[in-house]
Amino acid sequence: MAAARKLRLGLFICDLPVPAVVEKYGTYLDIYKAWLENSLNATDRATTIEFRLDGYNFYKGQLPSMEEYDGDDPFDGVIVTGSAASAYEDEKWIRLLVDHLSMIIKQAPHIPIIGICFGHQIVARSMGGRCVRNEKGWEIGTTPVQLTEAGKQVFGADLSTLDIQQMHRDHIPTLPPNMELLASSPIAPVQGMISRHPSGGIHILTVQGHPVSKIIDAREASGVLDAETVKEARIKAAKRDDGVGLIGKACWQVLAPADSVIILVAPQIWSA
Repeated sequence: MAAARKLRLGLFICDLPVPAVVEKYGTYLDIYKAWLENSLNATDRATTIEFRLDGYNFYKGQLPSMEEYDGDDPFDGVIVTGSAASAYEDEKWIRLLVDHLSMIIKQAPHIPIIGICFGHQIVARSMGGRCVRNEKGWEIGTTPVQLTEAGKQVFGADLSTLDIQQMHRDHIPTLPPNMELLASSPIAPVQGMISRHPSGGIHILTVQGHPVSKIIDAREASGVLDAETVKEARIKAAKRDDGVGLIGKACWQVLAPADSVIILVAPQIWSA
């Protein structure tokens, strides 16, 4: 049997869940690790890969050094998390995140990037797009999104729609330059997007929805949502979604295109 491929992923953490969520589910590092693990368990990979997930608290100003991209043990992929913050806010850490992503998109194009919800919006800004408050209001709970032909190709589905958990009031109003649209909904026209390498392989994949669950708990505990909205969200959230299945597998196909069976190793957290 061939030696296992070692895969190192960088998690750009953009928030700390409220204490009640941390106590029940852990930090974003724990939550995203669980999502990656569950998504991999839904695949039928043939070879083996060892991976670790290293977290960087961008919301605290903790950035990876350039050695993480071109050193002896560089990233094999990057994931940008969700956040309760708005991607258009003029916060120092958000500006640093946008600038950092713009830099690695241009200078390290061999490293795949995944953006989730807030991460989707931040990637859009890094690619020259905009994020704004949605005049149509919140999009919450399991929501069908209409797939484009590119979306059907990426998610490997003979479906016209994909069901994904939503928790956002901000959105990307128009597709940024050099991106392909994957899906849309009546409330948010840019539900997912990709950027391709000249070879056709995917460099960047983002989704507006939250394939990572537990978000309603966080928003309710923080007081962002009123009781009626939370009630509606829980009803819709109870419906089946494609976060672990089609979406999780698509993200792994971008992060590790070769067929593989994954061996998990302990996550680490970077600190200044």
